[in-house]
Amino acid sequence: MGSTVGNAEKLVERCMKGNDASHDASHVWRVRDLALSLAREEGLSSHPDSMEIVELAALLHDIGDYKYLRDPSEEKIVEDFLEEEGLEENKKTKILSIIKKMGEYFAYYLNCFQHANLPSDLVRYA
Repeated sequence: MGSTVGNAEKLVERCMKGNDASHDASHVWRVRDLALSLAREEGLSSHPDSMEIVELAALLHDIGDYKYLRDPSEEKIVEDFLEEEGLEENKKTKILSIIKKMGEYFAYYLNCFQHANLPSDLVRYA
C-alpha cells in the first residue's frame, strides 16, 4: 500500500506543478487529509483497503482534470497510473468511480447556481 501512495504523491507533485493555487499539490494534500479524517470518523480505519481507496482517490482526483490538461494524452494518466501500479481491478474501479462522481457533483452544483432564481436558492444548493 505505501509504495502506491508514495508513487501517487510523486505523480501529484509532477502533474500539479504550475497549476494555480486552487488546484496545486497543496490543495490535493488538504483534500487527502480531510478525506482520511472523515473516513476515520466513519469507522473505515479498520478497513485498510477502504482507507487506501479513499487516499488514492483523494490524491488523484484532479489529475487529468479537463481544466488543467496541457495535452490530450493526460486524460488517461490516472487510469494508466493505477494499471502500472498493479492495483486490483475492484480497487481501481472504485477509485475511478469516486473521481468521476466528484466531477459529476461539481457539475450538478454549478448547474444549480446557473439556474437559481433567488438568493435563497443559492444558499440552499451551496
